[in-house]
Amino acid sequence: MLFNSLEFAIFLPIVFLLYWYIFSKNYRWQNIFLILASGVFYVFWDWRTLPLIIITTFSTWLCGLEIHKARQNQTPKGSHWYQSKAGLISAGNIVLNLGILCVFKYYNFFAQSFADAFQLFGIHLGHTTLHLILPLGISYYTFRAISYSIDVYRGQMEPTRDFLSFFAFIIFFPLLLAGPIERARTMLGDFLRKRVFDRALAVDGLRQILWGLFKKVVIAGNCDLFVDKCFKANPGGLDASVLWTAIVLYAFQLYADFSGCSDIAIGVSKLFGFRLKRNFNYPYFSRNMSEFWRRWHISLMSWFKDYLYIPLGGSRGGRWKTIRNIFIVFLVSGLWHGADWTFILWGGLQAVFILPLVLLGTSKQYKNTVAAEGRLLPSGKEAFSILTTFVVFCFGLIPVRSQTVGYAFQYFCSLFDPSFFTSPGGLKGNIIVFILIMLVIEWLQRTQEHGLSELKIKSKFLRYALYYALTLCIFWFGGTQEAFIYMQF
Repeated sequence: MLFNSLEFAIFLPIVFLLYWYIFSKNYRWQNIFLILASGVFYVFWDWRTLPLIIITTFSTWLCGLEIHKARQNQTPKGSHWYQSKAGLISAGNIVLNLGILCVFKYYNFFAQSFADAFQLFGIHLGHTTLHLILPLGISYYTFRAISYSIDVYRGQMEPTRDFLSFFAFIIFFPLLLAGPIERARTMLGDFLRKRVFDRALAVDGLRQILWGLFKKVVIAGNCDLFVDKCFKANPGGLDASVLWTAIVLYAFQLYADFSGCSDIAIGVSKLFGFRLKRNFNYPYFSRNMSEFWRRWHISLMSWFKDYLYIPLGGSRGGRWKTIRNIFIVFLVSGLWHGADWTFILWGGLQAVFILPLVLLGTSKQYKNTVAAEGRLLPSGKEAFSILTTFVVFCFGLIPVRSQTVGYAFQYFCSLFDPSFFTSPGGLKGNIIVFILIMLVIEWLQRTQEHGLSELKIKSKFLRYALYYALTLCIFWFGGTQEAFIYMQF
């Protein structure tokens, strides 16, 4: 069941009405109903993978209690033993959950890569390919579970004894398709108390859903028509202008698809009384790659920062360790996005792009500011920085969309050709108009949570005219792409 499907359009109002009118007496009834509704949502994908999320939930919940128990029982003489026991329990839960993730998402990749490595030396190893269904949201709920056990081990939060509330947190259906990756220490408390209907929050949620659907259905759907055709062709047989147009449109497709999905998830959560963390903060208005990665997929990058980069030593161990840690984070991030060498290449490129800023000490230059702050238009320097950052990001996206590393290399080489100055054929003008509409609205709203948040349009008539116009665009100009790109990641 996708956010942009007819099934979901029927499912959501029914769940919303039952949640607030039948199951709103206390938080336990609310949680039980959310578990049931999320189970239905999950089963629409494939019922056979449902036991996996139950195993992850129960093992993580139980490990949290055991970690806390080990810490509570420690004495001055035995503190080292209990601390080690707590660490072993936490490590065991991490291994279990990552093991499940690796088997279902990475086994075939690692088995094939292992066999290919030996084949270079003339050794032919037979390996078995597993035909497994990728469970819905496994990368997202696995990371939520792992962060919970680590936070309990670190003493940053108390474990909950309420299994149903914890299960509702893990399986909460808006978070299954593409995040954001919420932390238990910031969101679990909402499941441990009664939610009261907040009309203003729900209305804002509807606006955010509308904006997310516009980006997903209209922008991403129409970009896919051009992009898919180009990346299925031989790059050497296409003009450089077409190749550049395809990768630029893919950048907008990827952003509109993923940020649109996040907007819908956050908006739907608001309908049920939950405020999720922001997952995108207008990344295409970033002035360097460091600022870009603070604004793109925020929940994932902050997760890697807290649970990988900082534990490795961050930037505290000298220049070489900083370089090592940056490459580890981005290579792992690439592998998280997909089980293929093209994603690992993408991660390595991102590390190369951001490394000079870290080494020169300019990575935090734009940490707490926005482009053209207090002004309508950016300065010439800002405009150049924004454009350069966007082009660099587009350049790095080529491996993500390529079938193989060899195809990506061929695409790179074909970009720099005199045919760059020709007109790209097959490009429809309406997609350019839709992208410009998105960019203008988000530029004007760049200090707000989302594109339709707190619109500075005093006229009620004009505001509703905008809402209806976006709705009509969704129905009249929707593209062909249906599934969310990040469901594959």
